[in-house]
Amino acid sequence: MECPTPCEGDHVKLTTTTASSSSEVHAAPPADRPRVQPLSIASPPSSTPARTTQCAVASAFAFALAALLTVGLAVAGSRTPPLEPRAAAAPRRVASMPAANATLTLLAHGSCSDQVKAQRFWKVVMGMAPQLFVYNGDIVYGDCTGPPCAELTSAWSTLFADEDFGWAVARLPMEGILDDHDYGMNDCSASNPYKGFAKSLFLHQFDVPSTDPRWSRPGLYHARIHGAPGRRLQLITLDTRWFRSEFKPTDCRGCPGRQRYVPYNISAGEGASATILGAAQWAWLRAELEKPADVRLLISTVQVLSSGHGWERWGMIPQEVTRLQRMIRETRAGGVVLLSGDRHSAGFYRTPGGDATDSAPYDLYEVTSSSLTHSFRLRADEEDEVDPLRIGRAIHENNFGTVSIDWAKRLITLRLLTSDDCGVSPQEWHRPCLAHNDVSGRDLANLTISIDDLQPRDEQR
Repeated sequence: MECPTPCEGDHVKLTTTTASSSSEVHAAPPADRPRVQPLSIASPPSSTPARTTQCAVASAFAFALAALLTVGLAVAGSRTPPLEPRAAAAPRRVASMPAANATLTLLAHGSCSDQVKAQRFWKVVMGMAPQLFVYNGDIVYGDCTGPPCAELTSAWSTLFADEDFGWAVARLPMEGILDDHDYGMNDCSASNPYKGFAKSLFLHQFDVPSTDPRWSRPGLYHARIHGAPGRRLQLITLDTRWFRSEFKPTDCRGCPGRQRYVPYNISAGEGASATILGAAQWAWLRAELEKPADVRLLISTVQVLSSGHGWERWGMIPQEVTRLQRMIRETRAGGVVLLSGDRHSAGFYRTPGGDATDSAPYDLYEVTSSSLTHSFRLRADEEDEVDPLRIGRAIHENNFGTVSIDWAKRLITLRLLTSDDCGVSPQEWHRPCLAHNDVSGRDLANLTISIDDLQPRDEQR
């Protein structure tokens, strides 16, 4: 997905700072290899080799070609060749996940990282000493132009050859999910013919063991739990691409709020069977929400709550947003906070909870962090999106987010910080910024939420 973000609202404790198809193929999992243990943080690389930047400009014509390619491949029965296991290759230096009994107090997250751009933001992220980094999609940009999708293979090779990324991935445990560009096709859905190949590449690159259920079931959704009761954190990572129905195209391309898609009109009978997660993933999510946890980070690549734009978001299939809120109510799952990416801008969002059957049992909060390397910049004559659910301003600096949990005080603090020194200087799509007048790691906004407020109303302290 490519574009802007939302605007308006002011709740909770908020601080902002401004600058001066079916034709996919699954590869066999690699044989298990020894996992590299996390290392103590040493000095980062002193310099980064020059990189060649690439430009990938989205257009209606390219979008139409991608759609035709999807249909053509499905009809012709073409298949992307399976990935061969790297059993004989030297293992990559990938840090192991935190132990299940570890108490997590600081996580970082981000999305939309162009692998041909400087990855120096890892020095800023690592300097904060998070215990885990969560990739909210578009880890690489490798849109396929046809089988065998050499673009995606090359994109991953470029990322893992990067000196800064290699230094970070060896020391910082990384979790994540694919979005559209690392699934091989812009704005892709269930009909994406490259998804099986893209999935196997992802699992292969991060040395996911062959016993992991992601190797044997459709999609990349998964969950993990860390910590003892009272300090138990659950990470639920959703796959919003593998099973997703097609969105309804707009009748006014580029118009505010209707840029590329419009929501299905459910009352008129449109999109009655459309889905974001698919039946199997919905059933799995219910089972996960029924597990005991004090805080739950629900990770979706595309935005869940935002309603102020016509790009990809859950609200394009309105009943799926309602279904999620209803499920949180029915399972009495406390502590849910949403993390998302995709938008190439960042911000905080809130939708009120209540007693209605179709609402969550408490206010739901979402933090969108995007992009690490190439955020959307407003033109001088362009107004920002207005979104009734957004708290504070839309953020257009390149950014990453953190989630810190004070278990003793029962507080969650969400922060958005600059990932580089570009500020809001001009940056053409997929190109470096033209000026460096900011500071990496600067606080852009933060939001503090009480864990006790994220409980069904009859359980709030």
